[in-house]
Amino acid sequence: MDFAQKLKQKLGTITLQRNDDQLIEFFEWTTLACRSATEAGSKITELQAKFDAQQDSVNKLNAQLRDLTQAKQTQEIEMLEKFRQLLNAKKVKIRDQQRLLASAKVDPKHGKQHGSLMVGSVLMRDASIAS
Repeated sequence: MDFAQKLKQKLGTITLQRNDDQLIEFFEWTTLACRSATEAGSKITELQAKFDAQQDSVNKLNAQLRDLTQAKQTQEIEMLEKFRQLLNAKKVKIRDQQRLLASAKVDPKHGKQHGSLMVGSVLMRDASIAS
């Protein structure tokens, strides 16, 4: 005895009243049931193909989103690094200017500067600058 023969479960009973006036088309009914099952199978196959195509599209979009997010993070890090370098360069320039101003000697009588003054990379000697 195989598994299918061992497995039996009674779900209920259907009582059909005999009516000689009503013709039962058994073959037509089974043909209709088979056609419906075939159509349902075709529809399932079609829907599965659509689902697979949409799933592939979602996977590609997710990969693209990950790539764009990574590129955005990389760009933000690069921009912050460039900003840090620019800010540090400006701080150095400000400190140099403050040292230059602190070392400048101004004659209070004449309102002029005397001595040597370093501007950029050029040393200026005995420059007179009006304040």
